[in-house]
Amino acid sequence: MAKLIFVLLLFSICAQALQIQFRAETKVSKSEKISGFVFDELSGSLFAVSSAPKFSQKPQIQELKIQLEPFLIDSKKSIFLAVNPTELSHPGKKMAAIKFADQFFLQGIALTSWGDFILTNPTSKTHPIFSIHPDGEIQGNLERLENSPQDFSLVAGSLNGKEWMISNPAGSWNHYKSSEAWVIKPDFQLHYPVSTSQKVQALIYWKDQMILVLESSGKSGQIFSVDLQNAKPGQSLAKNLVLNLKDLQGQRAAKAAIVGMSLGPKLSSGERSLILVSHSQSVRDQTSQFLLFALKE
Repeated sequence: MAKLIFVLLLFSICAQALQIQFRAETKVSKSEKISGFVFDELSGSLFAVSSAPKFSQKPQIQELKIQLEPFLIDSKKSIFLAVNPTELSHPGKKMAAIKFADQFFLQGIALTSWGDFILTNPTSKTHPIFSIHPDGEIQGNLERLENSPQDFSLVAGSLNGKEWMISNPAGSWNHYKSSEAWVIKPDFQLHYPVSTSQKVQALIYWKDQMILVLESSGKSGQIFSVDLQNAKPGQSLAKNLVLNLKDLQGQRAAKAAIVGMSLGPKLSSGERSLILVSHSQSVRDQTSQFLLFALKE
């Protein structure tokens, strides 16, 4: 019995051992107002989407180049979303293309192990969750579980690129996995507890079966850790507070609401980096602010 208590205590200490430490900040001017972004190990770039299409000529993914020391982020190129020609092979194809583009208010982005992107587009009835090739060609919609909410806006990909968690702001989660044929299907639901004054703003896998969740209410935010190892379908999850962003006030905290979060490359110290992004609520101010943190275990 004493041994069991010791093991449980040790597990509890390990579960709370993660620390998130601020390192640096930088700004990117004249960029889209980013709503979600993800780091790609292969290219070493960040790929970002925007939920403000009025600032874009076409729906797109922005590729951003990143440097950690010193911390710099800059625009590299844009990947414009395109419809498969077969979807527009009729006399009214120009009008169809315009209507199709107008449906994009992109919120979340994740990667697959075979190089495709998964995007969330919560305001669309035709393409709410879909995948695209790296060249921007849309492949198709992802299925939903029965009785799932319609406002899925966030997506996190596992480190192996074969599992995903899709969430709405109220904490309803759908878990997806891929088959050997690269088919992505949902398999169970979970509930992440969030108060009515907060909303889930971003989530990422930072280890196998471990997710970090960014909750936000205006300019304040908190980051929680969730362990999925023993999660069962339909379960309400437990969460542990890792960082309260209010603790950064008066130092180098974001000057506007935090809207996105992603893992980044490893720091020279060997620790994994965590990147948060905020942007001004002003129409005139097109500056995105990025905050760099270190994940310390």
